[in-house]
Amino acid sequence: MQMVASGQSSQEFHPGSLLAYTAYYWQVIAKDDQDHETSSPVWTFVTAEVINMPPNQPATPAPRNEEIDLPLATTLTWTCSDPEGDDLTYDVYFGTEEIPPLVSEDQIEESYTPDLEIETTYYWMIIARADEGEESPSPVWSFTTIPNLPPTIPLPEQDDASLDIDIGLTLSWTCTDPEGDSIRYDIYLSDFPDPELVSEGQADMTYQPENLLKGGTTYYWKIVAIDDSDNITESPIWTFTTVWEYEFQLGSSESTISMVWIPDGTFMMGAIDGEYDAGYDETPRHEVTISEGFWMGKYELTQLQWEAVTGERDFTWPGNPDRPAEAISHDDIMRDFLPELGDEWRLPTEAEWEYACRAGEDDDWFWWGSAYEYLDYHGWYYDNSDDETHDVGGKDPNPWGLYDMHGNVWEWCSDWYYSYYYESSPSVDPTGPENGAIRIARGGGWSFDASFCRSANRGYYNPSYRSSLIGLRLVRLGDSRSYF
Repeated sequence: MQMVASGQSSQEFHPGSLLAYTAYYWQVIAKDDQDHETSSPVWTFVTAEVINMPPNQPATPAPRNEEIDLPLATTLTWTCSDPEGDDLTYDVYFGTEEIPPLVSEDQIEESYTPDLEIETTYYWMIIARADEGEESPSPVWSFTTIPNLPPTIPLPEQDDASLDIDIGLTLSWTCTDPEGDSIRYDIYLSDFPDPELVSEGQADMTYQPENLLKGGTTYYWKIVAIDDSDNITESPIWTFTTVWEYEFQLGSSESTISMVWIPDGTFMMGAIDGEYDAGYDETPRHEVTISEGFWMGKYELTQLQWEAVTGERDFTWPGNPDRPAEAISHDDIMRDFLPELGDEWRLPTEAEWEYACRAGEDDDWFWWGSAYEYLDYHGWYYDNSDDETHDVGGKDPNPWGLYDMHGNVWEWCSDWYYSYYYESSPSVDPTGPENGAIRIARGGGWSFDASFCRSANRGYYNPSYRSSLIGLRLVRLGDSRSYF
């Protein structure tokens, strides 16, 4: 034995850390003030065998057990300690099964960040391990992630209830998904308050309603957004109103043409009772419905426009680009001009022409009444033309914005002529007889007196006839239908 303490007055001694399962021998020698000594016997004791305790059970899980609506960016955390202060490592078990698989081994961090999916229940547990290999498992905890949220409400990039919208517009909107899912869109659009489906399942947030829009019309539209989980978000119904007038390109030429929208409607066609200059072929007066609106040339077609499309300039007064194109036969139009523009372009029917000419005022000789003297304000005819055509648009327009509907040049129509056609013509969208020898022309002209410029007057010429008296005014379809 060796002395481990000397001269202490306390009757206790703490030997510090002892070896496990070891026999120790100890003795105490007491001394008084006179240095007299008394020795104790030698005593002995044996220390116990020390067992390294396991770690405490992992606890305080985050998220809490059975917590719901967890975001996808969730990190798992826990706390754990060891009775002897040993360093700990952790095995992490995680998955969608109630007995989750091992996903991380011997990590020292008390956290783990898994990849999560929407609306899924996950199970997880932790096994803590001390230096000597002793282990303590946690319970199996669980949590459930948030449900898949629908896309946000689509928002239009143009103002709701906008007016004077170009018919060539592109509809656009914004929309996002909270989880970053891809979104597909159904587009609803029509001129009724309950819009119809026009495009389904598209990925782009733009839609161009090509050939679907009419002028001067209020449209209703909405977007339905659908994410990968088929969650649906529907926008409110928005509106916009298109312009009455639009500038179209003439085929592949560099020339354009101003067109005015003519709405659908019903009118009385033919001469009224007491219209003393009327011919027999202008009767009987009868009701006609134009079932679809259409675009009509704001002006008679000009020399510039005809030449830009055909390359020809065989006019009576060439070199006047803004005068009406004339000396053009019906056959010339059908053979050399319209095919260059496309199927949506055509001549007006006789009924369409008179409907547009009357502009909602169908109870007299002209839209302003029966006074010939007012014709000077609206058209070029025998009394004021100086025996020639004039630049289009030089007189006042009718209430629908059409110029030179009375005078300047006669305007070819698509119908064959038959003098008694009105006695049996259809009441809806009449297109004239199925065949014939001569074609209709309307409006009167620069060398004719005022009676030929009446709204009901019917002119007719051989389709091959070319004259300085006759030109044309174009019509363009207002939707995607073809004209036959």
